[in-house]
Amino acid sequence: MVREPAPAVTDKPSLTALMHTETWQDFIEGTGLGGISREILMNMSPREARKDTLVVFLDDASRHLFNEQRKQKIEFHLREIFGPGFILEVSIEDMSAVDPETETPTRKIERIKSETASMAAQTFSEDQNVQEIIDLFDAKIVPDSIKPGSGTQ
Repeated sequence: MVREPAPAVTDKPSLTALMHTETWQDFIEGTGLGGISREILMNMSPREARKDTLVVFLDDASRHLFNEQRKQKIEFHLREIFGPGFILEVSIEDMSAVDPETETPTRKIERIKSETASMAAQTFSEDQNVQEIIDLFDAKIVPDSIKPGSGTQ
């Protein structure tokens, strides 16, 4: 799945609009934040929006990237977008089993890659020509060796 780059955030978005994974991901991509700050945001999932406060859960797998100094840097940058009263509340949660509606952008990207790879492997394994080669040469398919193509030839 190829995504167009998100436009830069120029207008103050509604905090409640950020409650969906795709909107959150587009918002992050438009903030101009990079590096570890961006990575931290991509591993967060918004849970609640109140007046000037955004409550997010940080995926426990990214706990090692997060500290108070990084939170302050992210919050400072987001205050430029949402105003000086903006507050970011962060809770750390194991998000390995969260449903797709509340997953982090990073988990969503990983899930889609995994689903695409599984579909490619299944399609390859079921291909009649591949089956003929397997039968002819007594071959075996190495499942992890099958990667989905880019879609261009």
